[in-house]
Amino acid sequence: KEDGSIIKAAGRVIIIHTPPTKSGKRVRFITLEDEEGLLDLTVFEDVQARYAKKILASAVLLVEGVLNRSGLRGVSIVAKRFWTMREFYEDIKRKEKDKNRDGLLDRQDPDRKRHLLPEASNYRGRPA
Repeated sequence: KEDGSIIKAAGRVIIIHTPPTKSGKRVRFITLEDEEGLLDLTVFEDVQARYAKKILASAVLLVEGVLNRSGLRGVSIVAKRFWTMREFYEDIKRKEKDKNRDGLLDRQDPDRKRHLLPEASNYRGRPA
């Protein structure tokens, strides 16, 4: 990916480090590990304020941020948003549920029993 692209990544939290800075602002550096190796995150104060509980309490994190390249091999992500694994999977389940409810059922049917798919309306047995 190119410098400045928006990316998502996930991994196990290895270390969270908050060194003192000259400006006095709090910046956290987080190292995540996935099956490919280690990944460095930079988390500034505004993002920390919103996601501190998730960052400090989760063993596995999903992150969205901006890719920052420096040199040949220097790669890090400036974090903008965090999820826990539970939130991620609950979000997927909710989206699937909404998709199934909105896409397969007739909106005119108040009981939502009449399906739009003909093969589903003829089905009388139990699901396999």
